[in-house]
Amino acid sequence: MYSIEANSGGEIWLGRRKYVNLLAGQQSKKQWNVSSHLSHAYSVIYSMKQDSQGRLWMGIDDEGVLRYDPKNDTFKRIDLGMENIDVRTFYEDEQGQMWIGSEEGV
Repeated sequence: MYSIEANSGGEIWLGRRKYVNLLAGQQSKKQWNVSSHLSHAYSVIYSMKQDSQGRLWMGIDDEGVLRYDPKNDTFKRIDLGMENIDVRTFYEDEQGQMWIGSEEGV
């Protein structure tokens, strides 16, 4: 296990190597293999943050950011304009802007 994030409904997101899981109580509700959305099959989800719209932002080892939209059950790579970047933290400000902290800065 590399990262954990609780959502507003009391469910827990677990970030692992290649997988993200959603738990409801102690039961696994859903699991996704995110490697098909990434360049490296070995990628690790090091950080996660659920935003005010319910989307899950994931910081991936050497891959940047992957965002999951539960309303549409879709994943989207977020282009940060850099390659092989490690994203370590997220912060959503009062205007809904997501700030991304990486090894390169904010």
